[in-house]
This record gives sequence, C-alpha cells and structure tokens, in this order.
Amino acid sequence: MSETPLIESPSATAGSGRPRQVYAVLGCPRGGTSAITRGLQCLGVNLGEEENLRRPGFGNPDGFWEDIRVQDLCERCMAAFDMEWDSLRLLKPSDWDNTGGKFFVGEARDIVAASVAAAGGRWGCKNPRMARTLWMWMEAFRRADCQDSYVIVLRNPLSVAASVIANSPHRAIGNNPTHVHLAWLVHMLGSVEPVLLGKPAVVVDYDLMLANPKGQLQRVAAALGLPIMAQNQSQIDRYCNEFLKPSSRHAVFTQKDIEGNPLVPSLVARAYQLLAGAAAGQVGLESGEFKADWGQIQADAADCRPLLAYIDWANARLVRRPPILRKIYQRLPVRFKRLLVRIAPR
Repeated sequence: MSETPLIESPSATAGSGRPRQVYAVLGCPRGGTSAITRGLQCLGVNLGEEENLRRPGFGNPDGFWEDIRVQDLCERCMAAFDMEWDSLRLLKPSDWDNTGGKFFVGEARDIVAASVAAAGGRWGCKNPRMARTLWMWMEAFRRADCQDSYVIVLRNPLSVAASVIANSPHRAIGNNPTHVHLAWLVHMLGSVEPVLLGKPAVVVDYDLMLANPKGQLQRVAAALGLPIMAQNQSQIDRYCNEFLKPSSRHAVFTQKDIEGNPLVPSLVARAYQLLAGAAAGQVGLESGEFKADWGQIQADAADCRPLLAYIDWANARLVRRPPILRKIYQRLPVRFKRLLVRIAPR
C-alpha cells in the first residue's frame, strides 16, 4: 500500500490557460533513460535550455538529456541520506517530513517552476536518481501546480548489470551482479509508485524501442496525450534513423535468461516479468491485476528491508574508499579500471 505524503504545503495558485505539464522519465542507471528522454523531444516536449543540459560524456556520447540542476539536487539528496546510487534503502514520504527534507522539496519546486515556465508549459526531465527521491519530486510538481506524467523505462536487469560492470569494472568482483539486480529493483519500485497513485504513465522497454522506435513513440504519445504533429515528423525520422544506434547496446538478454538464473533474486524476476508484460501491452497499468501484483511485489520488498540494509552495510565496508581516492578512480579510463580490478587483492 502506498504511503500518503506527509509534507504539508499551501496549495499552489492555478495559472490561466493550458495546464502546466511535467513529463518525468524514470528508470535505472544504464537502463536506456537517456535515449528515451531524447525521444520525448520528438513529441513536442521541451527538455530545457541548452545551458542547463548535462554535457555528453563517457558512457553517453550522444548526450544525457538531463537538467544539471535536477542531477545536482538528486545527488545532494542522496548524499544527505548517506546513499550511493546503488544503495538499497527504500525511502518513504515521512523521510522528507523534516527541516532538511522540506528544504529540498522547496528547492525542487523552484527548479520545476522555472523550468516549466522557460519551456512554455511543457517540460521533460530525467535523472535515474529521481526514482529514488520520487516523493520529493512529486511534492515539488504539486507545489509548482503542474500536472505530472511519467515514462517508466524498462531494461532487462541482466543487461543493466552487464552495462554497469562494463563501465565500473570494480563491480565485477564477487557476486556484485546480484547487488546491481537489487539496485535495479529499488529503482523500479520508485518508478512505478506514480502508477499506484493514479498518475498518467507508460512503461517503455528499451529493447522494444530500439526494435520499433516509431511504434513505441506512438505508444508514449497515446498514453500521455501527446499529439504527433506533422512538423514533428522530420525530428522523429532523425531520431529513429540517426540517433538510435542498436550497435551502442553491448548487452542483450531475454526473459528466459532471467528464469532460474542463480544470481537474480526471484523478486527481481517477478518485477521484470510484470513490467515486461505492461511494456508489451499484455496488462494495463491501470488494471486491478497489475496494481494487485505490483502491490505484492512492493510488500515483499518492504519485508526485506532488514536484509537490504545489511547488504548496504556490507557493501560499504567492501567498496568505501577515502573521497579523494574515489574521485581519482572515477576519472580513470575504463581500461585502467579493469587493470586495477585484475591486480587488486580479492
């Protein structure tokens, strides 16, 4: 059962004209959120001013398509909770009901209000950590008097783990793929939360987007009420034929690869199977069947809180290093990271 937000705030004053819209793209790191966020631009969603967009970099040479202010706030929020991106802690609405939490909510509200105004009333935003800090963002959307809709990006957890390890070789040590699978799960738990609250949402499978981009863009447009205008067709063609590059996807797994995999917890497999069904149109997000099945997954994950907390504690002892050494490591080319992993004591 979803917990009702506890943060109190005065109701925002509704503006005149068409409603202000926010389209948040949620998912797991290395899950395809950047590529699918870029697709929203083809549907008339403004992703923000160029100077506020994160620059392309290692791992995403075609761009991240995310606001640096959103990225910075998400990272500071996670740090305030002493959480890395792959922490398994499940935050609750009540975690924001304090002085520090309310300050973050206020800052998020200011970012949203300014961004939506600059975007002409229709703004798209994305950062994988938004799924971990979603209660804050949903409250910010409400305070900014915006109607919020969600694109939930799905990628096979085996593919996500392979991509994470390829870009962060130190995570290949031991059974760490299982930790990445669990991190995938907690990101998806946050990502689906708006569905349980009745928000407009659509699940988009990254592999299906690469296989049939025009068909998937049509699904997104239909689910979120975004008309595909004639003037957008050239953008759609460039996105489908030039931007999306299946060759940049180095790991492809199927649902059969997950079944019975000893490194994939059954809860992860169940979550992926249900979301894959939603992405393929086999079950509707608004259906009682989906909400009941996902509610059970959510409850089972909540029962695992003590175990997830222990994994976090153990992982911190294994990988935590002085901040200066971590910064140096993060800036090393991947080939040197892989060399360090091979020579490091196990």
